Amino acid sequence: MIQQLLLLLYLLTMDIRSIYGSCSVTRIIMRVPREHDIGLMFDLTVSNRKAEKAEVLDFTVSSEGICTLNTTNGEQVLAGSIFGGDFGSIEPGSSITVSLVWPTVSLYNRVGSCPIVVSSVNHRNEVNRTQQILYFDTRFETLDSNNHSLRRRKDFVDCKNWDKNYFRNCTPLNCEELYFGKRSYYNRTTEQCEAVPACIGDGIQYDFYANECVDTNNFITDEEIEQLKQGKFDNNYMELHEYGTSQKSFYYDWYFPLNADKDSESESEKESTNANTIFSNERPSSGSGSMWNRLGDLRVVQGISLILEMLLIILCTAVTYVVVCLSLLGLMELIATMKPYTVSSAHIDELLFRNFQQIKNLKFDDEKVSTISSREQQKTEDSVEKCFDRFEQTQFLNPRVTQLNRIEHHKYLDSMLRALPSHYQCLDSSRPWCVYWILQSAQLLSLTFDEQTLNGVVQFLTKCRAPTGGFGGGPGQYAHLAPTYAAVNSLCIIGTKEAYSAIDRDSLIKFLFSVRDADGSFRLHVDGETDVRGAYCAISCAKLVNIPDPLLKELFAGSGDWIASCQTYEGGFGGAPDLEAHGGYTFCGIASLALLNEADKCDKKALLQWTLRRQMSYEGGFQGRTNKLVDGCYSFWVGATIPITQATLVGTDKSMEQTFFDIEALQEYILLCCQKANGGLIDKPGKPQDLYHTCYTLSGVSIAQHSESAQNPQVLGDMINELLPTHPLFNIPPNHKHLKRKTPDGGIDRREYIGHLVDEYYTSTNVEALEQVTANLANFAYDPINWPHLHEADALDVFVASVDTQNQNLQLHAIAALCNFCLDRNAAKFIIDNITIIRRLFLHSEHSGIVLHSLALHYQLLSAGLANKQLLISPEFLKRVQHWRSESNDARIVKLCQLCKQAQSKLQQVQVIKRFTQHDLETFAQFTGDYNYIHTKDIPVEERRVHGALLNAVVAGIIGTRLPGPGTVVLEQNFKFLKPCRIETDTVVTVRLLNSRKISTVEYECRQNDDVVFAGSAKLLTRSY
Repeated sequence: MIQQLLLLLYLLTMDIRSIYGSCSVTRIIMRVPREHDIGLMFDLTVSNRKAEKAEVLDFTVSSEGICTLNTTNGEQVLAGSIFGGDFGSIEPGSSITVSLVWPTVSLYNRVGSCPIVVSSVNHRNEVNRTQQILYFDTRFETLDSNNHSLRRRKDFVDCKNWDKNYFRNCTPLNCEELYFGKRSYYNRTTEQCEAVPACIGDGIQYDFYANECVDTNNFITDEEIEQLKQGKFDNNYMELHEYGTSQKSFYYDWYFPLNADKDSESESEKESTNANTIFSNERPSSGSGSMWNRLGDLRVVQGISLILEMLLIILCTAVTYVVVCLSLLGLMELIATMKPYTVSSAHIDELLFRNFQQIKNLKFDDEKVSTISSREQQKTEDSVEKCFDRFEQTQFLNPRVTQLNRIEHHKYLDSMLRALPSHYQCLDSSRPWCVYWILQSAQLLSLTFDEQTLNGVVQFLTKCRAPTGGFGGGPGQYAHLAPTYAAVNSLCIIGTKEAYSAIDRDSLIKFLFSVRDADGSFRLHVDGETDVRGAYCAISCAKLVNIPDPLLKELFAGSGDWIASCQTYEGGFGGAPDLEAHGGYTFCGIASLALLNEADKCDKKALLQWTLRRQMSYEGGFQGRTNKLVDGCYSFWVGATIPITQATLVGTDKSMEQTFFDIEALQEYILLCCQKANGGLIDKPGKPQDLYHTCYTLSGVSIAQHSESAQNPQVLGDMINELLPTHPLFNIPPNHKHLKRKTPDGGIDRREYIGHLVDEYYTSTNVEALEQVTANLANFAYDPINWPHLHEADALDVFVASVDTQNQNLQLHAIAALCNFCLDRNAAKFIIDNITIIRRLFLHSEHSGIVLHSLALHYQLLSAGLANKQLLISPEFLKRVQHWRSESNDARIVKLCQLCKQAQSKLQQVQVIKRFTQHDLETFAQFTGDYNYIHTKDIPVEERRVHGALLNAVVAGIIGTRLPGPGTVVLEQNFKFLKPCRIETDTVVTVRLLNSRKISTVEYECRQNDDVVFAGSAKLLTRSY
């Protein structure tokens, strides 16, 4: 009876449910993933099906649990949840499309499912739940079964392994991201991602290289090793320190030279309990003879060892005595021959940074009279002091603090040449200048652009050429001397036939005559202002385009006298007669007179004194005028004026052969204070980067390194800081005459010659000829001017092929060439792609020269930031480095080994500059749903705030991609929002790695206008230690 009643009740309930509507999923579509999607996207159609009693239903779609992911070998892994969904109301018979996302950065070759639930509620608060499984399959076979798009990409490789990247030459994917932390270790033997064991317990540690837990309690201690060396052991030693069930399972088995036999263990244990018995004159009882023989042998060995130790002590004492005596004798001779110190760059072997604590007394003293100028000077010195302090705190921990950030500067220049940001619109009438600043900076840094890009530049500058002659500030603009100078310099830097053809010399001469005044001065444009800049631009262009001498004399008649009249009582030059002396005008004045060979018309000694006084005692950089602030651009304007002036005085004063300004201090200021972490150089600390200051600060460094009075480049810090020389009069790199000095008379074009060498390598069968070819190519690789030619001839393929031979000479030449070539960005990428072959050479070669260049190659790639540290520093590499560090007698190898070892555990810092826009806020709000009015256009810009989570996301991006880098997982965070972060303001985001272990720690901060707006710290699980 009860059963019948229950059945009736069930039927009634079912009948009521059929009367009323409910929500269900009627269609599921998984979007085809695109490379930069944030995850797999699903579009669900939710319908309110028609029923007898139609009603509006409230519904929600949400995750019902953890998603399941299949691996290559068929196993299943729990992998995150699905997010998104929607909630709201559905009219009877209507449908709504709902979007869900399963977040993942690895979009392809994912097979699995995610559970969801669709809940609906009617007006009686009755809940109906429908569970649904969303299946996904993004294998390439499924997405692109007909080979239409994905598998026809040039970079596609069918790896037959889901744990590898099909678009990156089958390199391993990030296991941590791929399996949501469930399989974080990539086994290079099985080529599969594996789970990381939980190592819990006292003394239990995780071994990253073996992916296993290790009991450190079973390691042999230093004390036990010492006892072993002294012979204080018994035959039971191996049994006492067992790790596992057999000797082979010992963690460090090379610590165990002893191999006692099991049969004698019990006897040896009895004998070793009594020391008097062991060393007595009585023979032990029968049955222990084998033990006695071993102990007798041990006594002989101990005696010999004692004698050898005594001889070694006597020898070390004698050697130490001789060394001390020789050192004292050398010191006495040095003191006797010491002379007062003079700065002569011809004899400087190594430039050193100043002691910044000792030079603080050089800071400005306002003598207790505070003015606007004095306060600005003190503020500038304080900002410079912070840079110096940062150097002193991190110089031994982070060698990159003293390096030129070539890679970031390359990226900055490359992006600016292709598209200028909107805030450069104020320079619309100076567009040839932007081109010149980029090309000149790139040349100094040895950055090359592809032929198509340079042809585009030539075409653009051709459009800027005015019908009246000369060049305007942009297409269709009036001719002007300043952009004419910039355009001519740019075309000379490019140096192709097409570039030279873009200069119409005849119309240029007509333009120059049209802006010339009767007194020899020049107006910047027709009916424009007159100043010394116009004279310099006209003279420089005339010299570069090689205007015939008769026309030159006519064009610049009286110009030297007019320029000389611009020199002031201080010694510098003003823009025109009777104006204040200025660093930029001074350069234009003396450079113009030097080009006209009329430098004797000015007071050169007064000029030299004035320029030398412009170098700031504390900062090290130059100011542009008396009582003004330091500025990076005057590194060239004033820095180049000094060697030009000295060169004009060399004939009458031999002391002028020395470098008169402090080249170390100038390089200090630019390296430590004028570099932006995200590329580009600046005026002074706290200023934004721009193309103008990037060009002229780099030009100033080049002048300091390649001063006309110096016999060799004088480079402060790492040799990676060396720039190509620039011509002090024109400020463009050396012309073809400079190259000719390195080419024998009658020699063929070096581009053609390099091509011939590469061809000979592939056609010759004579080993000696091959060795000569690779030696020549290695020599060419030393000079960055040759790098484009080496790329064009595919010389890198020759170098890698030579590394992979058995001929030591070919290997030596090839690794030396790669070491010379590696600072070129494209070459570095090629080297990293072939790093396995190069590392194999280092791991197996005993040739000291090969080892030296291999270490130098790795160190340069690391210190320049051209390669991922985890990729370069493998356990095998470090083991080999340790071997050479202890075994080599070459001080250079030992030093490089130390640097490479330090590279794996130094305090590091990454700094980027972000300028958040309203578009950024709106995009972030669209993704997160945070439409708080404080982030929207509902309030004024100056009151609008950046989302706090967006700041944290920027920090997370740095942690996950740069420091420590890919594979990093955040375990814990603590942070504070100290002040509002505003939009359209430079935000300096700094992340510092405090230690580099399995569990690493970073601290970070975001600053706006020197105010900390966001700061915190995080603990990380990192794979880069």
